[in-house]
Amino acid sequence: MARCLKPWHANLRKRQVKSPKVYFRDTDLLHCFLGVSTREELQRHPKVGASWEGFIIENLIQALGAEERQCYFWATHTEAEIDLVQQQGGRLRGFEIKRTVAPKLTRSMQTSATF
Repeated sequence: MARCLKPWHANLRKRQVKSPKVYFRDTDLLHCFLGVSTREELQRHPKVGASWEGFIIENLIQALGAEERQCYFWATHTEAEIDLVQQQGGRLRGFEIKRTVAPKLTRSMQTSATF
């Protein structure tokens, strides 16, 4: 019912978040708990971004065929983050998820590209 992503960390000069993130694996269940029953209500709800992020993360993990032990997130205390980091062998893949109609390169993406 819930997915717990552990933080990925490395020896960097940045203070990194070390507590896990928890997502509902079933966004319909999340919407039920939030009292959201229509698309319009969801679009106005302050948790719409978190709902979208959890939905995409769950679908990405399934599409990649990734195991739970390969999936992380990365964040710093200065609010730079990568929503999903998949580690496979020595290779890392990062996914930044945003609910927007005009995607753009964010500060988080620029910061994470340096590690």
